[in-house]
Amino acid sequence: MPKDPTPIPRFFLFGEAPKEVDHNFLHLEEIKDRSAPLHGQIRPHMHADLNHIFLITQGAGRILGDDADLHFDGSHILFVPAGTVHGFAFSHDILGYVLTIASAHLDALLRTHISLAFPPALQALEISDRPTLHGLRLWIMRLGRELFWEAPAHMAAVEANLLGLMADIHRLSHRQIRMVETPVGPQQRLVARFREHIEARYKEPLALNTYLAALRVSETQLRYACQKVGQNSPKQMILDRRLIEAKRLLLYSDLSISACCRQIGFDDPAYFSRLFTRQTGVSPRAYRAGRRQIA
Repeated sequence: MPKDPTPIPRFFLFGEAPKEVDHNFLHLEEIKDRSAPLHGQIRPHMHADLNHIFLITQGAGRILGDDADLHFDGSHILFVPAGTVHGFAFSHDILGYVLTIASAHLDALLRTHISLAFPPALQALEISDRPTLHGLRLWIMRLGRELFWEAPAHMAAVEANLLGLMADIHRLSHRQIRMVETPVGPQQRLVARFREHIEARYKEPLALNTYLAALRVSETQLRYACQKVGQNSPKQMILDRRLIEAKRLLLYSDLSISACCRQIGFDDPAYFSRLFTRQTGVSPRAYRAGRRQIA
């Protein structure tokens, strides 16, 4: 009997029914246009193939999703990758913009311009000086102008302004985090492929050998790559992804704990409960109660 789809609200843009995403989809709007009618409260949801970049120019708020609970006050960049559960509580004076970009479009840009990056999880990046904020706002305004009219060289101008915005955001991130960029090696590529396979099939109770066969590597090769890149074992990486989904279901759905268990491929609720408790330090019931009090 097929499982029900994950009961976490999924939208195109928030409040709009899911639909197929055009590969070149790019959308810009002011935050207040969507948040004001909801009094700044946007309930947790996700988008399968859409990524958000928020430019907050004024106000404060909170973004809650999965295990993240990020608070921000003043000018910030917020990253929301596709497939990430996220909800917002914005202050009444919030000002800023939200840029939404299709995963296919974003991936193409990142493959072409390998110096750029987009974080794999929710992230808030503070903008601490006015010249940087002014520069980012200029890119947004120019991008918005190009998106809303059909002048000659329209698409070239859209891409140029989008790349300029992403480059300035990357420089801001580089200054704050002081990342050391290293070439991508064979271990990183193997782990990236492994993560793709996990993402596609983590709800199935598959043995590690199934992943090894799909990747065409030995267990020793995969274990070495995972330890070097992520300091974790392959089996733990699979389990971690299943636990992330379990936490989402416990927090954002009204399913029973047994139903949450079955959604991610565990047939025995008692075993799932013991495993969840051992991995997180709290039982599924306690996790649900505690996190909902916070939210």
